[in-house]
Amino acid sequence: MARGPWPDAGPFDAVMCRNVLMYLAADERRAALERIVGLMAPNALLVLDPAEHPGPAARLFVDHGGGIYTVRRR
Repeated sequence: MARGPWPDAGPFDAVMCRNVLMYLAADERRAALERIVGLMAPNALLVLDPAEHPGPAARLFVDHGGGIYTVRRR
């Protein structure tokens, strides 16, 4: 998922990534979220399953609880 080409698109105001991260190893989760955040608009929403967590990539987001995150200002 984190490797290979991704379409050049964005910026996105919201990304829904529910029930995806749990299937990735920690390093793949971090890499995927770092790529995703690069496609997101400032203050965009990231929606995860409430049971999921961005792990080491959490530094890129502000946690609003319930699986809702916003992109941390760059």
